[in-house]
Amino acid sequence: MAVTDLLTVEVWTLKGIVRYHVLFIMRLKTREVHLAGVSASCNGLWMEQIARNLTDAMDGVLFGFKYLIHDRDPFFATSFQGILKDAGVNSVIAPRRSPNLNTFCERFVRSMKHECLDQMIFVGERSLRYTIAEYLEHYHIRNGIIRDSRVRSYVLSSRTTATEARSQVGDASKECLVTTTATQRDEKKA
Repeated sequence: MAVTDLLTVEVWTLKGIVRYHVLFIMRLKTREVHLAGVSASCNGLWMEQIARNLTDAMDGVLFGFKYLIHDRDPFFATSFQGILKDAGVNSVIAPRRSPNLNTFCERFVRSMKHECLDQMIFVGERSLRYTIAEYLEHYHIRNGIIRDSRVRSYVLSSRTTATEARSQVGDASKECLVTTTATQRDEKKA
């Protein structure tokens, strides 16, 4: 089961201040948050493409999930819900004025706004995307979602993304885990 929410951020561009829409997906079981999309022109076509990306059989965040909980935002139109339904994901629409039914996602958005987005002035979409990516890494490390300590320390020391760290640490972390398990087993025997 996953939940989603949309938030808005004002960004300073050459055209003036532009309101960007940011869409997040959170897996309820692990509290892992994925950035689904950032756009200045959030419309039905953009949401349809997001739905296709989320349910992609190769690397879609919602692949294999049965339910997606979202609020009654008009961006979650019937076309968005239809694409999800075709992929086997049922849309669960929260009742009106009931933020408590989407508490984990609402709390994440509130924390992100308070701790990060409200403290900064963004100049262009690139700075917004970079800041969101950095905050997501911080959130995952702080809440223990990145469980591999070697990946966590590599992310903190080299300022790379968690995905890059996993690929660079890669097999070394698996070898470390096997070695640690064997050492613990030997210590128990002694």
